[in-house]
Amino acid sequence: MLEKRKLLMLLNCFLLVFFLLFPVEAASPTPPSTRLGGMDRYETAVKVSQDGWTQSDYVILVSGENFPDAISAAPLAKKYNGPILITEGNKLNSLVYQEVQRLKTKNVIIVGGTGVITSTVEQELKDINVQVTRISGQDRYETSAKVAKIIGTNNGVVLASGGNFPDALSI
Repeated sequence: MLEKRKLLMLLNCFLLVFFLLFPVEAASPTPPSTRLGGMDRYETAVKVSQDGWTQSDYVILVSGENFPDAISAAPLAKKYNGPILITEGNKLNSLVYQEVQRLKTKNVIIVGGTGVITSTVEQELKDINVQVTRISGQDRYETSAKVAKIIGTNNGVVLASGGNFPDALSI
């Protein structure tokens, strides 16, 4: 019986020393996450804008029907601290129209030629007193190069395939 007590005491001392040397820390709570989504890609882009901006002098507008101009526009959005909104090519999406007004946007930069976003969209923006600038080239590669020229290349450039989006998107 005495042996059992000594053994239990020794075990308790060991556990006490162990927990003093290696304290158990409470698990950190998982940081909150927010899922943003809409009924379609256009509404999702607006939801991202609403979550990130209460006001923005600049909006970057790209086609929601194809990816290249949107990807090359991301650094431009960073430079001007404005959201990227997407629209159909032949008309300004009504949710995008409302978001441009909510943001009190003064300047919209359209990335892409009139083949992807028509002059009609440009005129709809001008009709609500928004200054519109278009960056476009003969193709997606020239458009991307023109965007790079505007944002500057002093910190280098990143090259990715213009034929598919995953590599460029991961950048």
